[in-house]
Amino acid sequence: MPMLKSILRTALAAALLSASFAAGAQRAGRAHPLGRIAGLADAREVRVETQPPTPQPLSFFWDHLAGEGSLVIPTITPAGEYQARIVWRDAAGRERQHSLQLNVQAPPPLRTGSQPPVILLNGFQSPDNLLEILLYGACPVSRTEPPSRATFGELENVLTAAGHPVLFFDNCVECRGGTIEECGQALGRYLAEYPTENGEGLPQADLVGHSMGGLIARAYLAGMLPDGSFHPPAPLRVRKLALLGTPNFGSFRALNLPFLSPQLPEMMPGSDFLFRLATWDGGGDGLRGVDALSLAGNGCAFGNLAEAGDGVVSLISASLNFAREPERTRILPYRHTDGLGSLCPDRTPLASVDGPAHLTAAALLSFLDDTGEWRNIGMSAADEFYLLRYGAGLAALPGATRLISGAGVEWTKGPEPNPSNIFHAPFLPSEATDLWFEIDGMWVRFDAVIPVGTALAATIRP
Repeated sequence: MPMLKSILRTALAAALLSASFAAGAQRAGRAHPLGRIAGLADAREVRVETQPPTPQPLSFFWDHLAGEGSLVIPTITPAGEYQARIVWRDAAGRERQHSLQLNVQAPPPLRTGSQPPVILLNGFQSPDNLLEILLYGACPVSRTEPPSRATFGELENVLTAAGHPVLFFDNCVECRGGTIEECGQALGRYLAEYPTENGEGLPQADLVGHSMGGLIARAYLAGMLPDGSFHPPAPLRVRKLALLGTPNFGSFRALNLPFLSPQLPEMMPGSDFLFRLATWDGGGDGLRGVDALSLAGNGCAFGNLAEAGDGVVSLISASLNFAREPERTRILPYRHTDGLGSLCPDRTPLASVDGPAHLTAAALLSFLDDTGEWRNIGMSAADEFYLLRYGAGLAALPGATRLISGAGVEWTKGPEPNPSNIFHAPFLPSEATDLWFEIDGMWVRFDAVIPVGTALAATIRP
């Protein structure tokens, strides 16, 4: 009898949860707490199925602090009624499920006027709990209010006060667990399908990407697909692009751990993803001609080089010199994120703005408003010590097993899988040099120039 009562209580609690979840509306673009569902705390391989299917899959996020799960609904999910099933495997490997009735509502429609919205894109998100990563994967959904505050501090409020409509593309909502290319495609759908008063999506937007968020924006502009092809979007829908500490040529803290997230190997120096993005358009990436600005931090060391990076990304990797003139890279005395306090004490985070006086906020406002003040904020790449003297390299030659350049500098092979035999060197003197590739035990020489303040990115043709 006690066991029967326990079973009845559990069934009643589940029924009440489904009823209460169905009684309200679930706003697209958010994570919605599910309450305590029996068995989910120890779940494996959690997935969400919906009828009818949604353009971007819904996902499940476990909040270990709250001890409950949330249903994550991408912004472009069409409004309407859905039958949803959360399906998982328990510790014994048995499949279990929980059904929900959804009433999805779209965000309030945006008025498309003369001032395009600013879309803030966050970077790689990682839980601080290793068990949570192993069980449910990386990518915790932002739980702050507004949601952008977790990465950008008060930037949304600063921009709004200055008259800029602001949206937040949380990659853990819009493309949770996807590759950077998949997130770029999700951004394209976000721009084309965001609810507006005329129902035609966003005709134009300004993109501000922190760290990996900048790579998502670049992948979108290039029309980069997971299969390696490129289909540049038209119409483009982007007016301006600002990159904040973006690892254009990789982060020296990225790890080759695809079982945690496919995004981590893609951000490793020498990755196939970064090489393809750097060379997709006739051997380069011109950002489709979009008006662009990079804000790079030099508050931390890069290896044994003082003030050569932000603690996650080197100045050479964060610079925009590969696509724009040096003044378009502004060097600020900041660190990458709040979490680097022990490595870069007394340094301000680059993206976590604390008010309009923050140099990032001041530069962005000037850039977005088409005034010239940003040219006097921070230091130009044309004046920075390392960016005047050093560069980096990404080079590929099919069949090559080693690459040595200059006075015996051996380049590192990119992370596996690496079908293009890509080699990288993150810090080299800017100079004319020779590249020696080893192929089948023989050495082949090519001439090359390591450019100032950016990376040589090239496929070598025998």
